[in-house]
Amino acid sequence: MEFELNRTQQDIQKAVRDFTKGEFDKDLALELEEAHEFP
Repeated sequence: MEFELNRTQQDIQKAVRDFTKGEFDKDLALELEEAHEFP
């Protein structure tokens, strides 16, 4: 079994990471997680 992400999956992962860094701050993310809320 191959457990590595392929190039497309890596690109998607990076795009999501970059988006969330620009849209959410760490404190807000933790607050929403603790409250079990969806942004």
